[in-house]
Amino acid sequence: MPPLRLRLFTVAAFAFLLLTFIILSGEAQTRKEADDASLQLTVKERVSVFEDTWQTIYERYYDPHFNGVDWKQEHDDYLPLIEKAQNNDEFYRALKAMVSSLHDAHTRVFSPDEKSDWERPKFISVGITVHKIEDEPAVFSVERGSQAEKLGIKPGYILTAVNDQPINDVIARLQTIYNNSSTERSSELRVYSKIFYGKKDTTVKADFLDADGQKLSVTLKRYEEYTSPQLIYHKLPGNIGYVEFNGFWPETATEFEHAIKALHDTHGLIIDLRENGGGAAFSAAQMASYLFPKQTSLGKFTGRNGKVIEPKTEPVDKTYLGQVVVLISEESGSGAEVFAATLQEQGRVSVIGHPSCGCVLGINRRHTLPDGGALDVSEVDYHTAMGTRLEGVGVMPNLITDLRISDLLAGRDAAMDMALSKLRGIVVTANPPSGQQ
Repeated sequence: MPPLRLRLFTVAAFAFLLLTFIILSGEAQTRKEADDASLQLTVKERVSVFEDTWQTIYERYYDPHFNGVDWKQEHDDYLPLIEKAQNNDEFYRALKAMVSSLHDAHTRVFSPDEKSDWERPKFISVGITVHKIEDEPAVFSVERGSQAEKLGIKPGYILTAVNDQPINDVIARLQTIYNNSSTERSSELRVYSKIFYGKKDTTVKADFLDADGQKLSVTLKRYEEYTSPQLIYHKLPGNIGYVEFNGFWPETATEFEHAIKALHDTHGLIIDLRENGGGAAFSAAQMASYLFPKQTSLGKFTGRNGKVIEPKTEPVDKTYLGQVVVLISEESGSGAEVFAATLQEQGRVSVIGHPSCGCVLGINRRHTLPDGGALDVSEVDYHTAMGTRLEGVGVMPNLITDLRISDLLAGRDAAMDMALSKLRGIVVTANPPSGQQ
């Protein structure tokens, strides 16, 4: 045994190190709290962001009647909430609630942390998406290679709780913030997209029921993802061409030209817009040019001042003249709806799937807020070439397919099966909207 003096020295040294660790840990925590506090907006700064948001919408919104909303009254109703906000998160919740009162999917506000480039929007993910399917919060898709896939989560599983909160309670809370969009379909998508929302690198517990009704609990890490312009194409059995892209941008327009040239000799073509949120109208016109032999209008965008912009197709060296089917869903929005509606009105395609988002207004430029956040404002309305207004309505498919949990569990794609059957000349059964066929 070491001498008593050495033992006492060792104990004293350990106590000194422990005290030093406690002091330094406390100082680090204090510094962290001070840093967090320094990032919080003051009441004056929050009011400045609020006023800038309200005024920008007041001056630039496409509809001087603000979709029937008393915009000045909204200002007076929300100002006290802005002043009472305890932190930035609470402040932005109130600001978003005011903006969403316009029932407009395109007019939206982003905090500095949420802001991203239009063509590369960022979002928080846990590797799965959940949609309301047959009145159940069901897993719609699982990202390949994700932690969720490795833990055994599969499409068709039912989500029952998030962080031990019943899923119905979670959805009810989110509906108080995100339930005012262009259509009920759009509102629902926004609510369900926020179920796992939180700060990146944090974790969330999720409970599911699998295909046999057995409970599966997992803990998933949140991470940040960016969506960049992407287009894929290939030939399916029976010499059917398939093209899928996630937005209308110069990059996808260039790739679409390559796709059409590669698939020009196919018996039919499927254009999948089911996860296409839109993009630039002139890119949509450029891509539609490869499907029309003569110049065709994609409709009219009209600003508050009456100025009209009318994108049109242009002659190209290789036009696809075969039969075309377009697939759409609730996630097909904005430019995707303009593209699908134009092709449908001209009798160029059959549209299969589910009614689209109904989110068809135009944004000219993004506005930067005083704190570095961002505001998008709908500055133009849209009507098709035949005068149909799509905002709040959407594109109605010629053939409607309902998504079912049993299909997800079995890996079936009913809309794709129907498209292939139609192009191969097989009679299919569906429920067309009244007046369409």
